[in-house]
Amino acid sequence: MFYFNPFIRRLLLKCRAYRKSDSRPLDMPVSYLNALDEADVIIKVLKEDSHKHAIYVLSDEIKTPNEICDIMNDVMGTDIKPVFVDADHLRDYWPSYFEGGDSFAKAAFVAMHKTYTDWGWSGNANVYHWLLGDQKPRTIRDFVTSEAQSLGIKTTGN
Repeated sequence: MFYFNPFIRRLLLKCRAYRKSDSRPLDMPVSYLNALDEADVIIKVLKEDSHKHAIYVLSDEIKTPNEICDIMNDVMGTDIKPVFVDADHLRDYWPSYFEGGDSFAKAAFVAMHKTYTDWGWSGNANVYHWLLGDQKPRTIRDFVTSEAQSLGIKTTGN
C-alpha cells in the first residue's frame, strides 16, 4: 500500500525530474490507495464489532511510477518523468523524514524502499472494496486532478 498524497504531491510540486539509467524500479507495480478512503474504512472497522481482532491489508489501484506520471501528464498537459532515488540518496530527497528520527524508523524506511525497488508492492483490492461498501473508491486520476487544482495548476479535464 502506498498513499497517493506523499508521492504524487511531491511530483506535482516538483514538476521536473530525471530518469535514472536503471529505470526498472520505475516499472515496478505498486498498490495505491487514497488516504481519505482509508480513513473511511478505519472508521467503519472501529465502529463495527464484527471487525474485532481482524487484520486487513488494504490495496487498490496498481500502477507503476511511470503510469502515475502518465496520468499526471494527461490531467495537467505536462511532461513529468518519475524520479528513482536510490537508497544512498534517500536522505537528500526526504531530509525532513530523516531529521530527528530514530535509527529503527530510518532502517525500516530504507528496507521498505529496497522491497519496493526489488519486488514492487501490489495487492488485491477485494477486501478494500468490500470494506468501502457502496462507496466508490477515489482514483489516482481523481486525486491528481483535485491536488493540481488545489495547487492552482490548470487541468485538462481529461
